[in-house]
Amino acid sequence: MVMAEALQPLYHFLVENCQMVIPISLIICSSYYFLAVVHKPRVVCRSTTFNQFIDNHLTILKRSYWPTPWLLNNHQQTILRILLQRNPKFAYTRENLVTDDGGLIHLDWSEGPNNNEYTVEDKPTVLILPGLTGDSSVNYVKQLVELTNLQGYRAVVFNNRGLGGALLQTPRTFCAPYANDVEFIVNHIKKRYQNAPLAAIGVSLGGILLLNYLAKDQTAKPVIAAFVSSVGWDISKSMESLEQPVNQLLYNRHCTRRLQKMFKRNKDFLQSVKDQYSFNLDKVYSANSMRQIDLYYKLPVFGYTDIDEYYEEGSPVGKLSNLTTPVLCINAADDPFSPLDAIPVNKCDTSPLALVVTKYGGHIGFMEGTFPFGPTFSDKLAAQFINSVFKYQHELA
Repeated sequence: MVMAEALQPLYHFLVENCQMVIPISLIICSSYYFLAVVHKPRVVCRSTTFNQFIDNHLTILKRSYWPTPWLLNNHQQTILRILLQRNPKFAYTRENLVTDDGGLIHLDWSEGPNNNEYTVEDKPTVLILPGLTGDSSVNYVKQLVELTNLQGYRAVVFNNRGLGGALLQTPRTFCAPYANDVEFIVNHIKKRYQNAPLAAIGVSLGGILLLNYLAKDQTAKPVIAAFVSSVGWDISKSMESLEQPVNQLLYNRHCTRRLQKMFKRNKDFLQSVKDQYSFNLDKVYSANSMRQIDLYYKLPVFGYTDIDEYYEEGSPVGKLSNLTTPVLCINAADDPFSPLDAIPVNKCDTSPLALVVTKYGGHIGFMEGTFPFGPTFSDKLAAQFINSVFKYQHELA
């Protein structure tokens, strides 16, 4: 009763001045958005040549990033991008490959419209690596494919073993330290199109695999440049972040269920080889986190005995000095999969690595504008970077 009486003056004020309350609220919200939300991304690059290339050609980094005003929360950016982003309609041409150890991989090719500037043999090609349990059908991958095709280039999507409709032929699926399949696919593409320059885009786990391939050693790679988005630089820190209560509920359990779904599609095969490879299929099916999937399946299958060793070897952050290929990376400071303190802004001194860090964007989010249904800020940056690489490759030498 006392509280109600105390609030009466405020109630009467709001009723009497309702015509002013709405515009004042709009002014306050707009001021906050323009002053605190809209921002130019931070760019960190200590390679003089690469930094000059970025300054000359990546005009998108000279403007501000305008996060969607009604999607400022990192969870909104991460989750609603899946629902809101348009899924382009086009057909792939599928190629089935068998790896040296008998694994089955589907490659999905998209040529796009004819480009008179190139022949079939020398048409620039972009290899796209999806994130965990993603494949060529998900909207963020198809956006990248469409943007690549619209620029007159060929796109090819690497579907990891067990994904894209492929059934497992060996217990090996995919894991962060294992970059052999990426190397196999890159060599296959270069053998098929020897005269075509090859660039690559990796998203989330795809970016980790791509970086681990490029940083495997300091030898020159057939990939002339790479773009990676929302990479987990330090897997231990990523797992710790994902095991926080909210992230566990929203992401960790969901990703675990997606992995279990893949295993269950291959249950007969896995049941037949589980004793040979010493993995615990029952514990895999009952797991509640990706860490448990790693412990009960990936460690025994890929020959590891220690989870910390496995995560350390899979983390790109410790291998940056091996990079010889120019790599442009984008991460959001509020990414629930890759915390800000894991982004190596102080560890790219000796490599051709450029880091773009935005305040907002979540994980594979980066939606901008009032109606965020098309390409995201990250998509546009990737497209501009890849286009510049193919047109001005000599400037990166």
